Amino acid sequence: MVDRLRENPCHGAAAGKWSTPSHDDVASDIWPWEWSRDHSWLYGIPAVVFTGGFLAAASTGMASLVQAGYLTSSMLCIASLSGLGSQATARQGNALGILGVGLGILSSLLAVSFPPALLAWFAGVATIGGTIGTIIDCRIMATELPQMVAALHSVVSLAAVLTSIGSVLADPSHLSTLHLVTAYLGVVIGGITSSPNCTATAVIHTETY
Repeated sequence: MVDRLRENPCHGAAAGKWSTPSHDDVASDIWPWEWSRDHSWLYGIPAVVFTGGFLAAASTGMASLVQAGYLTSSMLCIASLSGLGSQATARQGNALGILGVGLGILSSLLAVSFPPALLAWFAGVATIGGTIGTIIDCRIMATELPQMVAALHSVVSLAAVLTSIGSVLADPSHLSTLHLVTAYLGVVIGGITSSPNCTATAVIHTETY
């Protein structure tokens, strides 16, 4: 805006009227670095503080802390879905989702006391998943987002199925009725939601191309 007025100061007069530049137009010309700066990293401050306090409290042997971590993780994920429902709050929803999933992983590792073998498996799987996610992020186009979301939803549903089956096979000798019921529901619900998402991915991809 400032550059256009400097190049042609009579631009407004020639058009018969003067248009007052908005505050955002002027500010983006004068301080473009300030207007385009992303402050999402500030969510990391409470995340680090909470993680430190969580681990410190866990070292004292608080048995109910893991369940509190699961509950907080669920609330953060629900808040994330709410934030992702609007473009204006999408960044906030994304940050809350990262915090919720991270806390869920931390609580799960805390429940088994951080065994070195499990940590090695987790590091390897997280590296593979992060690499695949980075490749997809670099190659995906805006027009391909619908089928990508449907495909990722099918992967999440498949993960629920495999997790439910694995929880039963891990220790069949100590299964309770509640455990069997929850595992059954996880397999059924995960399977039901995975199939339509796979179909939606194929249909959207076919119609797009």
